[in-house]
Amino acid sequence: MIESDVTNDSNDQKQLYPMAMRAKTLLNTKTLTLLADAGYYETENLYLCEQAHMTPFVPIPNKSASTKQQDRFTQDQFHYDAFRNVYVCPTGEALTPMGKPSVKNHKKRQLFISASKSCVECRIKNNCLAKGTTRRKLYRSEYQTTVDAHKERMEQQGAGKMKQRASLVEHPFGTIKMRAGWQHFLARSFEKVKGEWSLMNLAYNMTRALNILGMEAFIAYCHPLFRMNIQPYLIKTHSGLKRGYT
Repeated sequence: MIESDVTNDSNDQKQLYPMAMRAKTLLNTKTLTLLADAGYYETENLYLCEQAHMTPFVPIPNKSASTKQQDRFTQDQFHYDAFRNVYVCPTGEALTPMGKPSVKNHKKRQLFISASKSCVECRIKNNCLAKGTTRRKLYRSEYQTTVDAHKERMEQQGAGKMKQRASLVEHPFGTIKMRAGWQHFLARSFEKVKGEWSLMNLAYNMTRALNILGMEAFIAYCHPLFRMNIQPYLIKTHSGLKRGYT
C-alpha cells in the first residue's frame, strides 16, 4: 500500500480525488488509472480526477430504481443534443432549459422541461410523466459531461476493472483482519488511531515485500540503502554521545 489515511467522514465520497492525488505524487507519474468501489462515487471528485489526468473506474449507484419501478422512462433514455442544448425524449420532442442554473449539494444544475402540449398529446405519456404532472423535468449537472464519459467507460470496461480491483484491494484488508486478528482500533483519539493504522500498514507492507522478494533478496536490496542512509546517522550519533561523555 503506497498511500493510506484515516478519516472522520461518515462515507468515502470525498476521498477519491485527494487520495488519488497523494498516490499520483508519490508515484511521480503524469497519469493514473483509479479503481474504487461504489462508496467513492461522487461527481465532483470524478471531474477533479479527470482534470488531473487520472482515469477513474467507480461503480455507478442506481438512483433511477423508483422511476423504473413505475415503468417510466429514466433520464438515460433521453438524448442530450449538445449543439441545440436540449434533451430529446423517446418520441423526439425537445426539453429546453428553463431559468438559470440552481445549486443543490454545492453543485450547479440546469432544469430542462418539456412543452405541456406535447406531453398531454403524447401517446406514451403514461410511461414518462409522474402522476399529477403534465410536463417532464430533467436536471443536468455541471459535471454531466464527465458523468456521461465515466458511464460509457464503465459499460465498456467496468466489469473487468472491478474484478481487478477486488483482487488488488481486498487482499490487504483481508490479510490484516484475518492474519493479525485486527477487527477494530485499540487506540483512542484521532491522531493515535492514525498512528495505529500507519503501523498496521507498515507491517503489512514489510510482510508483503518479504513474501514477494524473499529474505535474501530483501536484505540485498536494503544493504546499500543501510550503508548510505543509516550508517552515517549511527556514526554521527555515536560521535555525539562520545563527545558528551568525555
